[in-house]
Amino acid sequence: MTERFTIADGSTQPCIWLATRPLEQEIYCVSGHPSGAYDLCEETCGKCNDMCEDDPWPAKIIVQGIERPCSWLALRPSKQELVCINGNDAITICKETCGNCGGRRER
Repeated sequence: MTERFTIADGSTQPCIWLATRPLEQEIYCVSGHPSGAYDLCEETCGKCNDMCEDDPWPAKIIVQGIERPCSWLALRPSKQELVCINGNDAITICKETCGNCGGRRER
């Protein structure tokens, strides 16, 4: 299951939402912010540097018979739960997106 934090409007968002919004990072990526994003989204908020990355473009994975880049998968948490599994190429090609970095899973 994708970990989420609560934003100002009361909705919850995953770390990938925050990763694509630099202006929101200035608000939520602050130690002690009540959303908890700083501790939940450690890499997005610059709290850690694990050197784990997805294979660079044009590396592709197959999702439902269609070639897709890791960036496509990163924006679709529901698909991650289906394809980021042992035995599927995604877990080794899209290491960061699939949380296969040897540390805690951030999504």
